[in-house]
Amino acid sequence: MSKVKYIAVTLGPIFKTIGLAESTGALWAASYMFSYLSKSICEYLLEHSEFNISEEDIIVPYYHKNAAGTKEDSAAADVIVSDGVGRFPDHIIFRAKNFDVTDFSALRASVTRSLADALNLKDKEDYLCRYLLIACAAFDVDEEKGENPILKSGLVLDSLELFQPIIRFESCNEIVKAVNNHSIRELPLTQGFENWPLLSEDRKSIRSIEDIVDTSKDGKACKQLKKHDYYAVVRSDADAVSKIIASLKADELRKFSRTCVLYCGEMADLVHRYSGVTIYSGGDDLLALLPAESSPGKTVFHFARDAKDLFQKSFKTYIDAIKAANAEKKPGEDPIPVPSLSLGISICYSKFPLYEALDDSADLLFDYAKNRCGKNCVAVRLQKHSGQSECLVLKGIDGLTAFTNFLDDMPKSFDEGLLHSVIYAFCSFAPLFIGFNKLAAAADFETVRELFRNMFDSSIHVDGKYSDYLYKTLPAFYSRLTANADIRVFEEAEHSADKTPDAAANAVRAMEFVLRIAKFYIEKRGERD
Repeated sequence: MSKVKYIAVTLGPIFKTIGLAESTGALWAASYMFSYLSKSICEYLLEHSEFNISEEDIIVPYYHKNAAGTKEDSAAADVIVSDGVGRFPDHIIFRAKNFDVTDFSALRASVTRSLADALNLKDKEDYLCRYLLIACAAFDVDEEKGENPILKSGLVLDSLELFQPIIRFESCNEIVKAVNNHSIRELPLTQGFENWPLLSEDRKSIRSIEDIVDTSKDGKACKQLKKHDYYAVVRSDADAVSKIIASLKADELRKFSRTCVLYCGEMADLVHRYSGVTIYSGGDDLLALLPAESSPGKTVFHFARDAKDLFQKSFKTYIDAIKAANAEKKPGEDPIPVPSLSLGISICYSKFPLYEALDDSADLLFDYAKNRCGKNCVAVRLQKHSGQSECLVLKGIDGLTAFTNFLDDMPKSFDEGLLHSVIYAFCSFAPLFIGFNKLAAAADFETVRELFRNMFDSSIHVDGKYSDYLYKTLPAFYSRLTANADIRVFEEAEHSADKTPDAAANAVRAMEFVLRIAKFYIEKRGERD
């Protein structure tokens, strides 16, 4: 068999456009427009019979226009239209068949015109043509020899993305100008959405940041607690997915693309269950806006834990295959990295500029969670209105679960003043704990409990209703911190796990930061941060 010709298409500039958004509606539209373009390209290829391209020839994304009514196919096709979540990634890979790169100009003009109509920018079509990157390149794949079209497209797509369009003079971005929370509902782009999470309860207006953070069913509690003034920008990206792709044959890739679409649909549903708004959920990526806490016991940290669990469940077949391959490796052979999910979460005050929170979440995900900390991490920054900042890296599912369990174990109606005194006392005794850590590799529970008993020895501590928390929960958690390095502060996370510059101080500083974040969830408005 001769080599098969493939076409790779890339779209942009996504990050630039998203970074210009100043409202939730503009942010959603800046992202969704690229998913719309990707979907339009798939439709164009299938509608032109002269290309002889079928749905099976579109490898990425998984596209199934005529859903058969099954739940799986509905999640992969119909819901894309009805819920307003963009599930199409910024690249398309398909078998060329009778399509030639010379046909691409007509395709690009058609989908750009369609987007201009959807955004009510018919008179700005020329601007869109100059602003958007819609580029393609052809490459050959020897399927008989096992060549992988997705992996082989990598260099092609990387080179295409270097040719970003440049507009010499731009007084304002016409796309952002056309889209805001007041105008977006009237755009053709948003018509037909049945369960659009961006709509408020009246199904007419667009949810602002203030609407997203206000999740309290008790209006009095909402007015009292600071957490109802904070939102989170959440980004997630899968680690080592290329190892899954590398293990697949060409005829297995479309099935994997379908798994990705189903996973993204479930991830969007998870965001919705946490009262959030999905900006995009395509490929293995997510960008979403969530309240700091959607309901009691459902914080953004619990969302991160559920998201990691969902990833493992969705890709279990592929992950198990890699684990099995690692089990068969001979001693000395390098194991195949096991796919996982990393997240970057920026928790900010509701008035904090959206574009800055977006940049911060990207930095947390790509620089800290995936780069400095070795992947399979959740990097979190809590930026208080007062300027205080609490920053943690939670390594793996164990570190994240331990942290969420710690939040869950906090007694109901915990006294904020008492917790503040606990933090103050712990900081005051920090040199004692650091010195103790240097004497013992891991502090046993009984010894740590005695340290806590010496710190908190007044009658309110010994005989109070929080004694179990002070003498059991806190010592047990601190003992865990000394024995594990999966809950760390950023300064420690900048270094590799086995070369921490001051490992003895890490548990102490991590404990302080964890307590401050726990305090954030019970703080009242008007109190000192």
